[in-house]
Amino acid sequence: MLFHYVKLAFRLLVRNPRFSLINTLGLATGFAAFLILWPYAQEELHTDQFHKDYDQIARLGSRVQLTVDGKNWTEWTTAGCFWGGATMIKNRFSEVIDLTRLVPQKAFKKEVQGSDPKVLISLRKENDQKVFFSEKTVAYAEANFFRFFSFPLALGSADQILARPATVALSETVAKKYFASANPMDKVIYLNDSLPFRVSGVFKDLPKNTHFQLDILLSTAGIQSIDVFNWDLYRDWGSYSYVKVKDGNFTALETKLKASSKELFGPLFGAQAHPSYLVDPLTQLSFINRFDYAFKVKSRQPLVLLNVIAFVILGMAWINYVSLSIHQLRKRLSEIGTRKVVGASAKHLALQFLVEAALLNGISFLLALTLVQLSNTGVERWFGIYLISWADLPASSVTLIGLVLLGGMLITGLYPVWIALAYKPLQLLRKLKTYRSPRWVNGVVTLQYTCAIVLLIWITAVYAQINFILNKDLGIDKQAVVVVDSPIRRSPAFERELRTFLHQVRTLPGVGDVTFSVSVMGDDVRSQDVRKNRTAMVVPLDNSGGVDEHFIPLYHIQLLAGRNFGPDQPADQKTVLLSETAVKRMGYRRIQEALGSTIFLPGEVAVEVIGIYRDYEFRPLLNGVREEGRGSILTYKRNPVAYMTPEKISVKINTKAYQATIEGLKNTYTASFGDSLFEWRFLEEHLEKQYVGEQLARNQIALFTVIAIFIACLGLLGMITNKADQKIKEIGIRKIVGAKPHHIAKLLLKATLIQVVVSTLVGIPLAKYLIKEYLETFSERVSLLWWHYGFALLILLLLMFGTIISVLRKAANRNPAEALRYE
Repeated sequence: MLFHYVKLAFRLLVRNPRFSLINTLGLATGFAAFLILWPYAQEELHTDQFHKDYDQIARLGSRVQLTVDGKNWTEWTTAGCFWGGATMIKNRFSEVIDLTRLVPQKAFKKEVQGSDPKVLISLRKENDQKVFFSEKTVAYAEANFFRFFSFPLALGSADQILARPATVALSETVAKKYFASANPMDKVIYLNDSLPFRVSGVFKDLPKNTHFQLDILLSTAGIQSIDVFNWDLYRDWGSYSYVKVKDGNFTALETKLKASSKELFGPLFGAQAHPSYLVDPLTQLSFINRFDYAFKVKSRQPLVLLNVIAFVILGMAWINYVSLSIHQLRKRLSEIGTRKVVGASAKHLALQFLVEAALLNGISFLLALTLVQLSNTGVERWFGIYLISWADLPASSVTLIGLVLLGGMLITGLYPVWIALAYKPLQLLRKLKTYRSPRWVNGVVTLQYTCAIVLLIWITAVYAQINFILNKDLGIDKQAVVVVDSPIRRSPAFERELRTFLHQVRTLPGVGDVTFSVSVMGDDVRSQDVRKNRTAMVVPLDNSGGVDEHFIPLYHIQLLAGRNFGPDQPADQKTVLLSETAVKRMGYRRIQEALGSTIFLPGEVAVEVIGIYRDYEFRPLLNGVREEGRGSILTYKRNPVAYMTPEKISVKINTKAYQATIEGLKNTYTASFGDSLFEWRFLEEHLEKQYVGEQLARNQIALFTVIAIFIACLGLLGMITNKADQKIKEIGIRKIVGAKPHHIAKLLLKATLIQVVVSTLVGIPLAKYLIKEYLETFSERVSLLWWHYGFALLILLLLMFGTIISVLRKAANRNPAEALRYE
């Protein structure tokens, strides 16, 4: 009997090829979008929840509230805390039952860790030949790191992998890169070609749903006095400190830490500062962006939105299927009536329609799996969405996917059964001439159009905002600037080599000017503490420092008062430039009051303010990243701040022949420094990378907006085709009495136009609310005008009506005589 139902279902699919194709494509697209989006969004939203006791783990951060006048307060927060400070907390508070720490590469200081944030790893090959690798995912970690966290190991044991001094754990990818297929255990690598570390284990590549980005972990074992908290900001091992809290009561611990701030921080801050510790749960770390955070920050809002979009798209596909099935049901009413007359029971009818639904949903699901596999590489590359293998899917996701598939079959298969049971056979045999599609069908179709309108307006706003921040005036000239990394390996004559390199670069064809600095816009920014006088409170400012006299003119930074640094003037060795905001933060009432004044850097170093410049943007224009009103300072070369060594070399070039210029830069770089690791980038591209997450989110929303519109257009095509078939006689009669093509189009589109109007009235306010929430994540926002909404709506209407134009033309041009003979 079941085989008979399956055979009949296949016949019906073949008999109605257009209906079958539209439904199969729509359902397959909906299933594919769901299978890509839902597991990915769930995996990301549950970042770091695969660790044992994840709900008891938190990271200790710091908050400092500052005031100049005792009335107006500013606040800054950091992701790290002092290494020794974490030890004090562990020893003092019984709620903390375990502790582990790491120092990310971003926080390396040469005078503390033996390396600055630029890390070079060297290997000794045969004949003492050296091979060098520039690495960006290195950290120092405590011996219990792999016991504290549940990262699986490929070689070594969690108890021993970092237990011995001068040992290192490598990821599988890095181990293969360094040693190919050879066993990496006990091999030696060198940090910055000087500090040896022996490989004591290999860990499996970290999963994508963790906030860590680490490939090389150097052991802190054997480092003397590492736990001593000496209150020195520049010498203490600043760390990311992770604690396990009894019962996961983070709020109670944070309250106790705040009450004990004076004892925990001691004399580090003055009376005009209120420091305290933060307790950030592990489950939230990927979504919290604090100052000096070293790892990639994820945005929760787009992930939640992708979760919703997954169901929206699948729901739109089901709406298409249900509405088209109901419109097609009229043609099968006689069949249902005949089967009831000959004794078909409700069970038989239900089985038949459920088999048909199962067959169509099954074919669509298999096609969706094929689409997912075919799109695997492209989806990850262009949209940042990685696919989860079935083996790695949690049981809850597998269960949900199964319920989604089963629910689709039941929803789309049981309605015809309800119709069959609700009417008598005679009514069915008369084809229910009074039969109309239920009102809820029109309602769900309207909901489908509303979703399409909201998504299209949303993506229009997202594109406008991303373009706005990428093209915003940052207070600098970023055009045609190439940024070159200074060499990691430096000889004792580095400063002389740098001067020679700069001189030779200025003589290269296509080069306008060259300068150097510790960092450039878009880099991690160093903080520089300053004081207005010896008794004033410390004010932390951003610092690209260690610049030369060419920095201001090359970047076209506007000087508001005073002068720039002079070329190698001894008088400028203890001078600084302040930004306009820095002047205000330090308590000066006007620019002229700050000009020529003496301020103090750490170590009671007195410096003169010789110039005030217009503020320029250091950080991305994102809330939680950019600290409003922070201000900045520029120091001259390595005076008076000795650790401000040149890290970035900025070159203004002629872009018309940039390839030849870059080749000349490379040759000059190699000749000057003897270093083959020549790394460069355009500043504009570097700045755009600050918004890579937002650009990926934009691409994701755009992709699934296109999919949603495609499904909506498929549904409209099927619905208008069915309606044209149902009204074929009416259309013929109207044409005979003089109806024009636009009258026929109005007849077929009347209900659709009403649905679009209702969808617009509902969709625009909803889209406006969602856009407002999205724009709140930026510190600078585009102003949306009426045409942003109107343009999106016009595009949707053009796409929808362009889809059905051929059906409307065919209906309007059909011979009336043929239409009147139609049955």
